[in-house]
Amino acid sequence: MGYKVLVEKTDRYLHVRVTGENTPENGRAYLGDVYQACAGSGISAVLVEEDLRGQALDPVDVYRIIAESSAQTAPIIQKIGYVDLNSERSVANISLGEAVARDHGVNVRAFPTVAAAEHWLAPPEGPGSPGRNPWTKLAASGGSTAFERRLPDGSSV
Repeated sequence: MGYKVLVEKTDRYLHVRVTGENTPENGRAYLGDVYQACAGSGISAVLVEEDLRGQALDPVDVYRIIAESSAQTAPIIQKIGYVDLNSERSVANISLGEAVARDHGVNVRAFPTVAAAEHWLAPPEGPGSPGRNPWTKLAASGGSTAFERRLPDGSSV
């Protein structure tokens, strides 16, 4: 069995719901889908609500999957709230995944409930709030792309 990803776009973050079988292959694949959804939407904050069934992954697999995925995260994804709905899952694996991601510079936090993760992800209102990617694509020509960074007051650098 594979996995299914449902992406809901809010004005502050993407809410990604993942269901299916808990395998290393599915973990790698859905994290790639999360990256693509954030890159395509321009939203840099994401809530990952995971409901994968089956045995907990081996800690070595958890380490490898998170280390590999963390390498492509910044600057596209800047804030990740993670909730594992499967009560059979190893708390140690969740803590390991969170620590590995943070060691690789990813701003991630695991939560026991979706409501807690939503509260953490909800940034203050206004331009340049953390849920929006502050890098704006200006133009692309001749193989080059120009970007500018938006400040919290809406001005650019």
